[in-house]
Amino acid sequence: GGGGGGAMMDNEIHETVFEFTNTGSDPLEIINIQAECGCTVPELAKTLYMPGESGALTVTFNPEGKSGSFDRKINILTNDASGMSTIVIRASVTPIVEIAPKIITVGSTDRRTPISKIFTVTGRTDDFEVTAATPRATDDFIARVLGTETVTTRRGEKVRRSTVEVTFTPTERIGDYNAQIEIATNDPRRETVRTQLIARVRGDLYSQPRFVMMRGVVVGET
Repeated sequence: GGGGGGAMMDNEIHETVFEFTNTGSDPLEIINIQAECGCTVPELAKTLYMPGESGALTVTFNPEGKSGSFDRKINILTNDASGMSTIVIRASVTPIVEIAPKIITVGSTDRRTPISKIFTVTGRTDDFEVTAATPRATDDFIARVLGTETVTTRRGEKVRRSTVEVTFTPTERIGDYNAQIEIATNDPRRETVRTQLIARVRGDLYSQPRFVMMRGVVVGET
C-alpha cells in the first residue's frame, strides 16, 4: 500500500497511521517490521490478529536534513502466504533554510592566487537574512555576506535569498583544503546551518630546460 507523508517543512516530524484488517481465515501474525532511513515504527503492543480483526500501524517520518520528493518503504513480514507486505511513504520536503550548492567547491588555484566562490542561502520568512558566515577553525577561508533580496522561485514561491562570497587564500602546501562554514540566520527555527568548503592548491609544472637541442644525432641511425 501507499501513504502520504505529503508536503512538509524539514523541521516537521510527521506521523501516518495505516489501518489494516485480517481478511483471511487464519490468525495473522506480524513477525517483523523494517523501516528505511528516516522512518521509525514503534514496537507493536499487539502482533497477533484473529480473522476479521483490525489494527493500526503508526509510522513516524523525520525529514531533518532532507529536501525534495522521495519514497520510503516499510516492509512488514507476516505469517501470510505472501510473506512480505510493503507500505510506501511519499513525501515532499521543503527546507526551512537551503544552501545552494549544498557543498561549496571554491575551485583550484596555484600557490599565489586567491580564488572566490558565490553561494546562496534561501529562507522562507518575510524578513529572512543571513546575519553572519564564519569558516570554522581555519585561516585559509574567509566569507562575507553580500546582501539579501526577495526572489520568486520557478514554482512561483516568494522567498528571501542571501548571497555569500567565500574566498580561499592559498598557502605553499599543495593539495586539498577543507573546512566547515557556519551560517547564522535570523530564523529562530534554523538559527545556524553548516556546510563544507573545499579548495585545491595545484603544483607548478616546469620544464628545465624548456628546449633540448641534439646535434649530430639522427634518430634511427647507428
